[in-house]
Amino acid sequence: MLERDDIKKQIVAMGARADYSTPQQFSDFVDAETRKFAGIIQKEGLQTDVQ
Repeated sequence: MLERDDIKKQIVAMGARADYSTPQQFSDFVDAETRKFAGIIQKEGLQTDVQ
C-alpha cells in the first residue's frame, strides 16, 4: 500500500514520511526515543499540569 503514489502523496501532505521496518525495529525505535526524551525531560526539570 505504501508503494501507491496516491498514498505517498497523502502521507507527504500530512508532513510525514512512509518508512519500512520490522515490528522489532519499530519497538527498538520507540524504546530509544522514550529513553532519549525522558532524559531531556528530567534534565530540564519539565513537568506536566496533570491534576
